[in-house]
Amino acid sequence: CSASLAFDGRKWWKPDAPLRLMFPATGGRLDSVSLWVKSPRPVALRFAFYGTERTGLYLPGPRILSAKVKVPAGGRRVDFPLGVTTSAGFHFLEVQAPRGVSFGFSAGRLPGVCTSMWDRKNYGKNWINLYSNWGWPLENNLAFACSPTQHSFAP
Repeated sequence: CSASLAFDGRKWWKPDAPLRLMFPATGGRLDSVSLWVKSPRPVALRFAFYGTERTGLYLPGPRILSAKVKVPAGGRRVDFPLGVTTSAGFHFLEVQAPRGVSFGFSAGRLPGVCTSMWDRKNYGKNWINLYSNWGWPLENNLAFACSPTQHSFAP
């Protein structure tokens, strides 16, 4: 099963807090993760990539990198450059966007893929996980693709 979710161009969403995409991969080279982004003006999006947590929990492991990616006005697929070698497990891409920026979402679902939003309202008292300030997973997931293609499960 390929770790990616297609975007049909219909579901754009403007979050009011940072987003975090969790996706499984069997490991190896990961050059980039692509998201669909729409902005009324050119912007720079801050992002961070986290590796797997050593016990295999649904929490991010160590932060591997933080960077910015420039996004021109309009709607398009945007590559978030990583250039890392990953191990098997869950990986996390965290994106912070200025107001007015929308992300493409997929109606599709994959095992192990979820998108969460920073939970400002319940910060510090998140009963779901006392060690995380991220709220419930959203109903839909960010449309994304990995380069090169990663697989959710080893063949």
